[in-house]
Amino acid sequence: QEENRRWLRNLLRASFALTVVAVPFTYSRAGVVGLAVVLAVLFHSINGMKITLVDFFPSLAGHITAVGRTSAAIFAVSALAVTAIMGKQIIDLL
Repeated sequence: QEENRRWLRNLLRASFALTVVAVPFTYSRAGVVGLAVVLAVLFHSINGMKITLVDFFPSLAGHITAVGRTSAAIFAVSALAVTAIMGKQIIDLL
């Protein structure tokens, strides 16, 4: 009997925590903010990889414009893919 009560208490706590975390993301504005955060993290990670490449291969410093354009192209393609995936879910919420 006590084990069943403990199990039910834990289940209610877990469902409450899920509700607190998940409910804000059921609104389209929160989805747009989430998309912006994902794109910002993506941009910073690609930019960090660019900086790391230039640090490890100093000869790339002379080609920094090409490296920058390449990283911008990688970001643009990745951003389009992420926006397509997350944007569909945001539109479904409208």
